Amino acid sequence: LDVARVFSELQPEALVIHADDDKEIPFHSMHEIKKGHPSLETYNASGLGHRKILRDKDLADKVSNYVSSGKIEESAAMAQQAS
Repeated sequence: LDVARVFSELQPEALVIHADDDKEIPFHSMHEIKKGHPSLETYNASGLGHRKILRDKDLADKVSNYVSSGKIEESAAMAQQAS
């Protein structure tokens, strides 16, 4: 499946999440997808690798915020960690 080609043909609104420490899918894949559709939102879930990305509560909150608002926002837990 050529994800970059599919995204460039469909032009969907989407949030693409990938981790720069993913050992299974190269990080540059996210940038290739973004080239085909510059309005895509992207998020580097650094430190979560390929599998932890699916179980991370803070990332799930971030995705929920994106779905409800269309913006990537910090979850309450992320904001608390930053302070």
